[in-house]
Amino acid sequence: MVNSTFAPSIPDLSKVGVIILAAGNGTRMKAPADKNKVTFKLKGKPMIWYTKEIIKRAGIQTVITVVGHAKESVKKVLKNSVIYAEQPERRGTADAVKCGLTKISDDIEYVIVMCGDDSAFYTPELLKGLLASHLNTYADLSILTITKSDPFGLGRIARDEKGVIYTIIEEKNATDEQKLITEINSGLYCFSTKFIKKYINLIQKNELSNEYYLTDIVKIAYQNQCKINGFKWNDESVWFGVNTPEQLAEANLKGKIAVITGAGGGIGNVLANQLEKEGVICIRVDRQNELLNKPYFECDFSKEKEVTKLVKEISSKYNKIDMLYNIAGIGIYKNIDDLRISEWANSIAVNLTAPLLFIKGLLSLLKKSDQAFVLNFGSGMGRIPVEGRTAYCASKFGLRGMSLSLTKEFKKENIDISLLTLGSCMTSFGTGGIEFRKEQEKKGKKYLDPAEVVKKVIEITTSDEKRAEYTLYPNGYSSAYRKVN
Repeated sequence: MVNSTFAPSIPDLSKVGVIILAAGNGTRMKAPADKNKVTFKLKGKPMIWYTKEIIKRAGIQTVITVVGHAKESVKKVLKNSVIYAEQPERRGTADAVKCGLTKISDDIEYVIVMCGDDSAFYTPELLKGLLASHLNTYADLSILTITKSDPFGLGRIARDEKGVIYTIIEEKNATDEQKLITEINSGLYCFSTKFIKKYINLIQKNELSNEYYLTDIVKIAYQNQCKINGFKWNDESVWFGVNTPEQLAEANLKGKIAVITGAGGGIGNVLANQLEKEGVICIRVDRQNELLNKPYFECDFSKEKEVTKLVKEISSKYNKIDMLYNIAGIGIYKNIDDLRISEWANSIAVNLTAPLLFIKGLLSLLKKSDQAFVLNFGSGMGRIPVEGRTAYCASKFGLRGMSLSLTKEFKKENIDISLLTLGSCMTSFGTGGIEFRKEQEKKGKKYLDPAEVVKKVIEITTSDEKRAEYTLYPNGYSSAYRKVN
């Protein structure tokens, strides 16, 4: 086993070629017929674009991309930056590699093979390390292996008593004991060209799928006493497979930085917890210390000076912001006879002015993101006025107008600004608190679950095309609101 901390010299890169596999149907991605899954956007750019750029930055010039399904969508992204090889029929990864090898010239001594749907987070250092390890161990075949805390569904690396890799075991074929193995196959290989051209022809068709699997090359190499090198990389974050819309959403969020106001409870807290699970660095902002059990910034949203000071503090600690969720709000529901001017001022300050201050103050950091996103949280009462809620309606109507105006203002920049209008939620927000809402629910009133809202928020955040306005209401909500929607 060779550890990733080992960094010997690398070969003459003019003798290295890369084959990117990008021909698969990607059925689980539910893509349109004319769109290959590797062209789905990840953080603003097609996945395979990152793969190409990483290879280029590593200094490797010979890049062959194997295309097949929806090949024109791949060519539209890569244009003339690679050599294309076509796989006429989808007959598995080994067959795709054979197609790619037809474009490998005689002067190429080493071939790296990678997939276009799981390599976006690779680094040039990783590719160079794999190459160097391959040469320094005099290997015929090198495999990048990674230890995953949750290896479910992934191919396990099986080693013999001497620690030599002898096969890759797929999840469905693994015994209970083998499923405990946490070292997985990344799908990134380095081959000596002579080896792969000779032994790939020994791979047999799988009887169940009628496909030829590249993973079988490991067992063949072992049986023929070829030199197999396991190159173990210490950072599991470099590998992330994207095979479903859910995995794409997770990949899109990974490593991003989000500011969430109102993160102490309700929707904001649920959103922060979920985003953190998906690899987002969350900057939590709320009013009171006791509301949060994680590091956060405390802020009284009704005070302009406090908000401005906080924004400057965030700007001094972070070099970019990818997402801003303006969730914090205050619900003042009073008739005009009972409404104090100070309450009116607080409603405008928290629900309208504070979101504007966050957007304005963090603008320079948002512009540093590849594709920044701001989501303002509105209310049905910002679309349909309700009697006895003058202050709240005024502030939410104002927020809607501000958000829609900013959407147009930043249309040509790398910042998307949207408004999410929500119906009543099962939170402590507004009059009566959560216990009151639970009693109302027993009487038939419908409320949105915060988890339902968060699911919608992540769906919006990770979508390629953003709309200016979204709405989400509970089932059975007032038809008047639904007409507007």
